[in-house]
This record gives sequence, structure tokens and C-alpha cells, in this order.
Amino acid sequence: MSIHQYNGTTMPNYFSLILTSLRTQKGFTQIEMSKKLGLARQTYQDYESGKREPRYTTIIKCAHLLEVSPSLFFKTTPQDSINERLRHLSNEKLIQEVNRRLISVLPATN
Repeated sequence: MSIHQYNGTTMPNYFSLILTSLRTQKGFTQIEMSKKLGLARQTYQDYESGKREPRYTTIIKCAHLLEVSPSLFFKTTPQDSINERLRHLSNEKLIQEVNRRLISVLPATN
């Protein structure tokens, strides 16, 4: 079950909220979406209500149909962004250090 508790309130998951919002923005009905995705109507309704979580391939199909990036369906926090930037910076520093060491051991070519 993909229903989550937040401050004592039952809430559908993030995916279901985004899916419902994007579908209505595009003007599709649940029946149209289920047909376009090749899903049973009830299965699609369960995704929107948060009763079921889709497979990754279904998320990709939804994103394609709704003309958005699949990453839009995955909630990220500011901390996630900070962690990603720190990983990127760490990789850059590592590459710089490796380059510095390689240059120091290579014979000078003048």
C-alpha cells in the first residue's frame, strides 16, 4: 500500500499526486490514460489513488505520454540536491588530484 501517514493524516504518495495533476493539466481522463498505457482502468485508478505503485517501465511510459521527464515523479529534497553537488565536487577534486600526480611523475618534454 502506497498510502503514507503525515502528521496523523493519510496521504497518497508523491507519484500519485504528480500523476493526477499532470493528467488533468493535459486534459486526459483516467480511462484515456489507462488505454494509452495499456493498463486496466482499475490499475490506473489505483496508481492515482496511491493504492499501487507502478513499475519503473510504467513510470517511463507515463512521463512520455505526459511529455515530462521521469525524474519529475520522484520527490527530491534540498538535502538530496546538496548531496549530489557534494558528490560532484568530490569527483572533480579527485580528478584534479589524479591529474596533478600524473603530471608530477611524467617526464618533462621540452
